[in-house]
Amino acid sequence: MSIFFYHVALSVFLAAFFLSFFNKPFKTVFLPALFGVIFGFACFSAFAISVNTDGAKIFFDALAIAVLLISPLLFKFENYYLSASAAFLLASAYGFDYRFISANFGIFAGELLDSLSLANLFMALLGFAVCACAYFLARALATKLPSALKAAFFALTLIVLTLDRLGFLGLSLMQEGFVPTYSNLLSIVAKLIYANGFLPIFFSVLLAVFAIVALALAPKRASREDIIKFRLVKAARIGAWRNFGFALALGAITSGLSLYYINIESKPPMLSPATIVEPVNGEFKFEASIVSDNELHRFAYVTDDGHKIRFFLLNRFPDKLAPVAVYDSCAICGDMGYVKKGENLICISCNVRIFLPSVGKPGGCNPIPFDFKFDGQNIIISLEELEKGATFFGEIVEKEVTDPVSRQKIKNSSKFSYLYYGRTYFFENSDNQAKFETDPEKYVTTKGVLKELK
Repeated sequence: MSIFFYHVALSVFLAAFFLSFFNKPFKTVFLPALFGVIFGFACFSAFAISVNTDGAKIFFDALAIAVLLISPLLFKFENYYLSASAAFLLASAYGFDYRFISANFGIFAGELLDSLSLANLFMALLGFAVCACAYFLARALATKLPSALKAAFFALTLIVLTLDRLGFLGLSLMQEGFVPTYSNLLSIVAKLIYANGFLPIFFSVLLAVFAIVALALAPKRASREDIIKFRLVKAARIGAWRNFGFALALGAITSGLSLYYINIESKPPMLSPATIVEPVNGEFKFEASIVSDNELHRFAYVTDDGHKIRFFLLNRFPDKLAPVAVYDSCAICGDMGYVKKGENLICISCNVRIFLPSVGKPGGCNPIPFDFKFDGQNIIISLEELEKGATFFGEIVEKEVTDPVSRQKIKNSSKFSYLYYGRTYFFENSDNQAKFETDPEKYVTTKGVLKELK
């Protein structure tokens, strides 16, 4: 859920912090910026329907850079229309950026407004609320700073945000083929984009520094002899401490949720270890009762040629025994696998949640099904059926196999091999391989079962 807050912090929070340096009336900066964010949202929706949003991303990143570079002029020219236009255009660029980076993460998990959707919506709204509060707080604190220090902080913010947008503009130009990908520029762009993920934390710290400086510049305690001065100084000191507390609170919320997403929530869930199994008489047999705990049970079979075929068993209904066996792979997303959380199966690759009763059905992001038998007590999977899924998995491991001619145990890394009825056989030497190629039916059946040697 923190991703919905984090996306807001990655875009709108940065614009809010930068605009706070312009000590202009509410209607000159905040209102145009608010309408600009909405306009950026609308532009993304329009481009998503009509044209490629990647091309529009180039335009809006270039727009943000242009506004950032001309922004120092706003300090020199006290013009309402210039300030309002700059706030509107910059907010539009960052509003588009927010919609761009969050496009694949729908706030609403389904057609119904369930608890998960409400939680996602709350986190997004919290992000926008924090951005608004950060703008007003940073704006108030900036007025307390000496002119030289304010200019230094402004220059630092300007440089950081300009480099950040240049990084994404460079990436987009590479993706569109306007800039060579394999060049020294690629390393610079990669570093800038990596640093982007930590900008909400950087500006949270900078906001706290503002508050600390303002607190240090607060007037010293006055004597009660001059009651008016005493009350004015006391009010100023209370205000400085209050702003300091607000800055720490906003920084803690922004940094805490951002770090939680970066270090915890953004990490893909780890697959539980797969139990390696071997067939008996050409089949795998599992007691169906193992799935009665409503957990996912992951297994793997390594073929003789080294393909590690993962599959899992689970119960589709919590109130009755309805086992299902499927490959731990998706026809769309590949073999990153699945994890089970609550009443949902989750694809690690795309984070799609799959309703348990639908597991075993073909299509979509469901795990790839295969034929198995359930006799009421056991789940039975034939080796021949399971091996059909070898191509769904890319992991190749070393395995001890039997030379069908000499019956010696060897590794499947042997350079002597032969494909017979869809199965690869390995040999100790070229002589054994030649004997097998001459009369394979003497050594194995077409299903891969070793025959007794005469």
